[in-house]
Amino acid sequence: RLVVQDLDEAGRARVRERLAVGMVLRASPLQPTPDPVVTGGPATLLTDHTEALRACGTDVATRLVVRPDGTVAGASGLGGCAEALLAATPLPPDGGWRVVDLTWSAASLAAVPAPAPTAAPPAPKRGPAEPPPPTPAPPPAASTAGARLGSVSVTGALPPEVVRKVLQRGGFAQCPAGTATVKFAIAPTGSVASAAFDGDAALGACLARRVRLLAFPSPESGVVVVSVPVTVGG
Repeated sequence: RLVVQDLDEAGRARVRERLAVGMVLRASPLQPTPDPVVTGGPATLLTDHTEALRACGTDVATRLVVRPDGTVAGASGLGGCAEALLAATPLPPDGGWRVVDLTWSAASLAAVPAPAPTAAPPAPKRGPAEPPPPTPAPPPAASTAGARLGSVSVTGALPPEVVRKVLQRGGFAQCPAGTATVKFAIAPTGSVASAAFDGDAALGACLARRVRLLAFPSPESGVVVVSVPVTVGG
């Protein structure tokens, strides 16, 4: 029996949300589908992270209940693949609550094409009378105070202290000053399959780019999902 008389309004709201989310997740159990299917969300959830999902090698049937701001209120059927995908891929805000279903079989991912590289725009033609191009603005100054790693959150078969040692060699102090949380998935080979970030945009983009260059020990099994806050300067 659930007793809510002693809760404040915020606490009662959380209880109502959990009950509603639980009812949605139990309403219709999902099964893996022969072909990759994303319902209620962007198809890029699959196409942008195909390599990370192929590394898992498992079937997945996952339902996500997503808040209006894009954060996930609840999920069912999370396997290692979907958990890695969820950690590395923030969902875009949509203005309302929604349900996103992701189903696929491991064999079907072989047919998903990798995202095509973006072609560089053609260089503009310049006539002899054109003035010289303006001097580009200098990049954001890197902090000289070093980078500080927060608590390393790890889901999977790698110890947090092992992940931290590799991250300390990432050269994050060369990134712009600020605070951001970098989230990434480590494939069974030890390479970083995908990376994303929350927080300061300039710092987060630099962290995600440097994390993809790191090599971690091979996990004992499956994909490892990592989240760590990083502060540069300050």
